[in-house]
Amino acid sequence: MNFFPKQIIYPIKYFNFIKKNKKLYYKKFFEIFFIKNKSYFFLGRARSGIYISVKEVINLKKKNIILLSPFTIPDIINIVIAAGGKPVFLDFNKNSLDISLNSIVRIKNKYQTSIAAVLITHYNLNQINYLKIYLLCKKFNFSLIEDCAISLSGFSRSVRIGSLSDFSIYSFSSFKFLNYFWGGLLIYKNFYRQSLLKYKNWRKLNIFNYFPQLLKTLRFQILTNLYIFRYFTIRILKFKLNQGQLLDKIPEENNLKINSSYFSVPSDNAIYEIVRKAKFYNQYLNNRRLISLIYLKFLKNISLASNTDLYNRILQSECGCYIILAKNYNHKNYLRKKLLDLNFDVGKFYYHNSKKIDSFKNIEGKVPNLNSLIDKIIILPTHPKITPTYATLLAKKILEIY
Repeated sequence: MNFFPKQIIYPIKYFNFIKKNKKLYYKKFFEIFFIKNKSYFFLGRARSGIYISVKEVINLKKKNIILLSPFTIPDIINIVIAAGGKPVFLDFNKNSLDISLNSIVRIKNKYQTSIAAVLITHYNLNQINYLKIYLLCKKFNFSLIEDCAISLSGFSRSVRIGSLSDFSIYSFSSFKFLNYFWGGLLIYKNFYRQSLLKYKNWRKLNIFNYFPQLLKTLRFQILTNLYIFRYFTIRILKFKLNQGQLLDKIPEENNLKINSSYFSVPSDNAIYEIVRKAKFYNQYLNNRRLISLIYLKFLKNISLASNTDLYNRILQSECGCYIILAKNYNHKNYLRKKLLDLNFDVGKFYYHNSKKIDSFKNIEGKVPNLNSLIDKIIILPTHPKITPTYATLLAKKILEIY
């Protein structure tokens, strides 16, 4: 019998705030990121890095249009707006999460005098056109912002992500590789160093500020404990999926409620907990890539972006999950139910198509490829508890049912 959750909480020392004389080993930590000739500072909340980046490029360019994909959490779009930006949506290439270059050029031809920046997100695979997008931005005098919340490092066609952008934002929240309850890192070109000094004076969070998120994290960690998951959680998942409660739905209205935690820097304990995990990074990364390569061996023909060099893309990406494509929406739900009946937990992606949220429907930018893609995406787990044997069994079962 197979009982592994599709997502887990990477280990967190809940009571590290009790420890004294903590020594931080930054060298290993910063080997993960690209900070050569750049500056950085830690954030209390990762998404405030989007706020800072958008605000700074608008002030610099005296323009306010931000090009981005709506395939993200609604808060990101709300934060762009809160920072004074006007979002315009970009589409993907067909059957991939790679930003369409044609989409950028089309919008540029319409809004050239008003575009401040392009904001790209690296998903389970890093953006394949990272260098080309940078060159377009350079040609058109746009700033480039990278959302690296679910891909801390790696390469795109041998170009290191984070190396070309004006700003890159990293997340250390509960589900991430290097994690705490909240937290982030902003890396930026030295050009912005002086203007960003004001943000470093934000207040420092304390343990009580983290407490609500700590409770949510602990609850999820308990439910995904392998014994509890096997005898309790998976039964709840089966019931909810059969009731249609876990299927993809149009996201509900999600108005941003900015509180003081958005304008903060992390506690010393948070930084300690995040930085100390750097020594485990390669171990986790290699496992995720290994599991992804096993899925690729069996499932290449139904994999996301199957028309690209997936083998090398996997070896250059963080592989937070592996994505396959069902034939359509009904087929996706059929596969998920069949697999869950056999105790294989797979699911939908972490993000929604925010273009379908009522308050975002009027944002310009057509996304037909995303609209088609969202109905077919199924994610397969790659976290450290997934073994090669489990990944092989899951891949074979998918082919059998498909």
